[in-house]
Amino acid sequence: MKKILLLIFLFIQPSAKALDVYSFSTLESGPIGVAGAVTARLGNIESILYNPATYTRYSTVLWDEQPHFSIHINPAAALSYTSAFIRNEDISGFPEIDAPLSIIRGFTLFWKPFTIGTIFTEEQLFSTDGSNSSWFDIGNTPNNRRAISYLNITLSERVRVGVSAMGIIRNRSIDMFSENDKAQFESVIGSSYGVYLAPSEYVEVGVFFADLPNDFTDSRQMLSGIEDQSVNAGISITPERNTRLHIDARNVFHENDGNELEFRFGAEYNMFHHITLRAGAMPRTQDGGEYITCGIGLLDKNQLGNFPGKYSVPSFMLNYSMVYRLNGDIDEQVHLLTLMLEIG
Repeated sequence: MKKILLLIFLFIQPSAKALDVYSFSTLESGPIGVAGAVTARLGNIESILYNPATYTRYSTVLWDEQPHFSIHINPAAALSYTSAFIRNEDISGFPEIDAPLSIIRGFTLFWKPFTIGTIFTEEQLFSTDGSNSSWFDIGNTPNNRRAISYLNITLSERVRVGVSAMGIIRNRSIDMFSENDKAQFESVIGSSYGVYLAPSEYVEVGVFFADLPNDFTDSRQMLSGIEDQSVNAGISITPERNTRLHIDARNVFHENDGNELEFRFGAEYNMFHHITLRAGAMPRTQDGGEYITCGIGLLDKNQLGNFPGKYSVPSFMLNYSMVYRLNGDIDEQVHLLTLMLEIG
């Protein structure tokens, strides 16, 4: 498996004729590295963006009765705001305040059997016109302020349920069809409901229902494949100790007749606790694209903790992923980088 993933890394190389898109502040680098096939994969805070039942930091066997509080920090988001402000870009809102506040990505309270928290201001993967040419472009983020609150209940080591609520405050006046230059902010709300099951130590199953906010047109949908009013399912298999294989099915049931069943495939190989290689494939997405992905995770944050079994659920400090489109007249590549620290 390790050799296969290394070959994929060598195969996907930047092209001089590519349309490159960059993001240095999204949480999604890890999941996208396996083509978003994380519905049945226990993971870290970015799991809330998919199946809210799969976010965990501790094995329930190792939990004690004392509450644990964590703050998630992403300094890259603040760098993006500061860079745009220095370049005198027309940023709405209060960049002097947004930059320092964007450092804090969220917080989580672990209190057996509950996991409760909020993710703040998760940026779009890239601007609406897909033309980001710098790691520090923030696209239309200041006009789309978002928070996701979540509740995860661990019923047993093999059964978890979760729910998340997404709230967005956005500026409608920046819509290309708007004739009013005055800011017109409105709020929209959506939610997701998920279940995680582990029939055995080698097989995990996940299902979640996504009810996205009305008129939700976030560019992350192209990569995550999550559609409004859709049921999505996945299975993860661990054939050997350091290898995990993932298969996701998008739109198993859905509201929109135009959405078709879509499959995602991913693989991960962990080395020495502190490195993981990722690869994935999206054979056919809703926009007709065919994509392959690769990624790497470095430095498990759990090494800073002092709890037993801390490497049971990897939590990488630095994640990079790349998405490459196989079909189309122009090579399209998306580069995602996440620097995530954790206090607590």
